[in-house]
Amino acid sequence: RVSADGTIVLDPESLLLDLVPGTYTFTVSFGKAMGETVVAAEGNEVPENVTVTLTVRKAFREIRLTGDLGKIYDSEPMAQPGYVVSAGAGQVKYEYKVRLEDNSTYTTTPPEKAGEYTVRITISGDDYYDDASDTGDFKIRRRKVTVADIRIRDKFFDGTTKAEFDGVPTANGLIDGDDVTLICGEPSFADAAVGDGVTVNITAFALRGADADNYTLIQPGSAAASIKAYVSDGSEYTVSARDWTREDFVVRAKDGWQLSLTNTPDGAWSDELTVLEEDNDGTLTFYLKRAADGAISEAVSEGYKIDKTAPTGEIRIDERNFWQTFLNKITFGLFFGEEQTVTVSAADNS
Repeated sequence: RVSADGTIVLDPESLLLDLVPGTYTFTVSFGKAMGETVVAAEGNEVPENVTVTLTVRKAFREIRLTGDLGKIYDSEPMAQPGYVVSAGAGQVKYEYKVRLEDNSTYTTTPPEKAGEYTVRITISGDDYYDDASDTGDFKIRRRKVTVADIRIRDKFFDGTTKAEFDGVPTANGLIDGDDVTLICGEPSFADAAVGDGVTVNITAFALRGADADNYTLIQPGSAAASIKAYVSDGSEYTVSARDWTREDFVVRAKDGWQLSLTNTPDGAWSDELTVLEEDNDGTLTFYLKRAADGAISEAVSEGYKIDKTAPTGEIRIDERNFWQTFLNKITFGLFFGEEQTVTVSAADNS
């Protein structure tokens, strides 16, 4: 098409639409195609044939990743994300690498483990369009795990803050088949004294195993349990006497028990306690500890009466004076003819 000012215009709708990318040469002849003769006129020369070189390039297009690229760890390979293409079609390829790693580490294997990654999507070119690609960073987020079944066993007072789980805590949120083990923390009472609902603090739990890094463990809070008082019923020991005795007073522990004068767990504990000193109204206060679990009883008291001194006394005859008493010791016959009064006295604690 030639415009009014003589400009030659190639109409793309009719001439160029179906051209594939490449280089083309066009020759424009004036009038010959119609059998016409072109002659020179005033101010115009006869035009020569015009040769035009045309380069048709491949069309530009874009491909863009769409949607939420990340996910929470589920032990499955990362699903291929969505995309949109501005024009045309072609073969699409997904590649993945660890974020910030070199591009040479791209692989077509989608990641499974928790971490930060980059995905690259590429659509191959064809006769009309160039290659196009896009990249996007995404995370496979760690899966949250909570600790369940935390129960603390009540115990008898043992003078310590030691606590024990009642059963085994479990982990909620682990995926079946993953190599993950819950490592339990250590519980301990906040106070060793007897009480109900005593706070129990627990050190940190942990996850171990080949797949543990794919999880985030939510630490549990504190728990509570009771420390009960152990009250002796007297069946844990024996005593050597319940009334007056001329021997030592001895308390003996039965099998599985020990005795002490204090209720401290690391105090002096023995199989028996002995009182040596005389006392006509003594009390021995002691504590019992059970070997099986370390339980320490409330204070136990046992009374005793010890008299180790032999009794003393004298016999006086008719309350005579000392001289008569002396003579009487020589011979009783001195006073034989008289009526005599005999007084017997004695002294003893019991």
